[in-house]
Amino acid sequence: MGLADVPPVPPFVRRAAEVDFGRMGEQAFRDRLAKADPAAANRIAPGDRQRLVRAWEVYSTTGKALSEWQAGGEPLLAPDSWTAVALEPPREALYARCDARLAAMVEAGALEEVRALAMRRLDPALPAMKAVGVREFIAHLDGKATLPAALAAAQRETRRYAKRQMTWMRGQMGDWPRITALDHRDQWRQFLALNPVLTP
Repeated sequence: MGLADVPPVPPFVRRAAEVDFGRMGEQAFRDRLAKADPAAANRIAPGDRQRLVRAWEVYSTTGKALSEWQAGGEPLLAPDSWTAVALEPPREALYARCDARLAAMVEAGALEEVRALAMRRLDPALPAMKAVGVREFIAHLDGKATLPAALAAAQRETRRYAKRQMTWMRGQMGDWPRITALDHRDQWRQFLALNPVLTP
């Protein structure tokens, strides 16, 4: 699948789709989408409001399913010009890295970034406000959670997000070779072992 030249969606259509989602709820909204674009309704993960709304707004604007637009896109890369692999390090090691990275982000000033974001009083439904960790750290900044509790909650949500990504990869890239090493040098060695023609 390549890039599809989808016509722009007018802002009022986007707003109407958002209102419909809020009024109808996810399941009814998804059921309505399934009548117009069954492929998108089946493909979009539960809880992915943004993509559900996008699929509906494209259909509402063009009368053509987003899946049809995407199917007609030009391939990004020529066939046989790329090698597919999926990075899938050991889960516990990945989780430990997720935890450490989030702690380092807090040390490097993530709380100040979240504070600046919160001060803008943006709509909580916006993607930026739903980023992993934002809700948890706003709770701390509002005095509703200690920093260790907020960090632990954000780490937990990060691990859940990583788990969802791995589940998605297994579904979408189930037949791709796996690179399971954690260290980047070992990952490269595994990649070359899978593709000996690339070895110098």
